Amino acid sequence: MNTEEWKKPNFELLHVFTRTAAHGFHHRICAKRGYHSASEQCICTLCGHSCSQYHILTCQARTATLMFYAKEGNF
Repeated sequence: MNTEEWKKPNFELLHVFTRTAAHGFHHRICAKRGYHSASEQCICTLCGHSCSQYHILTCQARTATLMFYAKEGNF
């Protein structure tokens, strides 16, 4: 969200930008299932390391795009 482009009408990736900012897709990669706030006990299912709220942005084991994690049908 470093530019204003995401605010333009019909921006195709708006859902990816806003969902990443809101929750970081933590629930998609955390081993702890169900709704919860990220904590020190959370473990990433991709890399096995501690999983903070925005871990998906820096996880070295992530191979899928953020668009993949934004789609409900993938989980």
